[in-house]
Amino acid sequence: TWNLGGAFLTIGTALNITGSQANGGVIWVGDSLYIGAGTYREVIAMNGFATSFAGGVVQIVGDVTGQFTGDAGMVQLTAYTTNDKTAPSATTLLNLNGKSNLSFSNIMFVMGSGVAVTATTATSQNISFIDCAFMASIPNPNLFNVSTVYGVALNWFINRCYFFNLQGANNVLVFTAPTGSGGYDYSLNVTIQNSLFVVGGSSSAYAINLSGSGALAGKGNGLTCRNNTFLSAGIMAGAGASTVFPMVVQNNLIFGNANGAGLSASVLGMI
Repeated sequence: TWNLGGAFLTIGTALNITGSQANGGVIWVGDSLYIGAGTYREVIAMNGFATSFAGGVVQIVGDVTGQFTGDAGMVQLTAYTTNDKTAPSATTLLNLNGKSNLSFSNIMFVMGSGVAVTATTATSQNISFIDCAFMASIPNPNLFNVSTVYGVALNWFINRCYFFNLQGANNVLVFTAPTGSGGYDYSLNVTIQNSLFVVGGSSSAYAINLSGSGALAGKGNGLTCRNNTFLSAGIMAGAGASTVFPMVVQNNLIFGNANGAGLSASVLGMI
């Protein structure tokens, strides 16, 4: 049990206390980090964790009711690090940096000219985003760039989130599943449900875009998309996606645009 005697000034400081609990680290397996209401002007790379918390999940919670921090209201993490008018940071807003077993909830993410969430350095497994919002405010890359290594499931869960990307040609959630020489297909085990996607409407922009990388036999897929609403953008299963573990698209409302498909698969059986 930790008695910190006060609060951290930034989210990044709290998330990057280096070391295990025995060596003076603050956050440990099964802990919850509550964030009081306010605008946090910072970009975060999760470098300080000495572990990926195997055996338990760390909860990072926006305390919007003020129950735990005494500060009620919206919790906003923004790449506009100076103010709301000065050009924002081009650095990724939240770089998971290969860390696993994390759950984020009740946070609004405002990206700058960098990606909102990146998980490409190494596989970040067992990640959840629940009751969060993601806002793209200027032309920028995809909101999420997520990848794994061959044969390794991501185990991501996205529920009751809002995604706004009105900048045209950029995708919202991008998942990359590398192929491998083992010859067997594998599931990423990603579920996206009960969420709203509002996209700019370019024919090249998809709300969810899954593709493989490489030309070997073993392919990945295994996304489940259910009970979502997509405005002016659809879902893509691109080249190199598995048909053994097809994407499941169930009970969604999809408004495509004049030039793009609501559902697109490179090969029959991917969806």
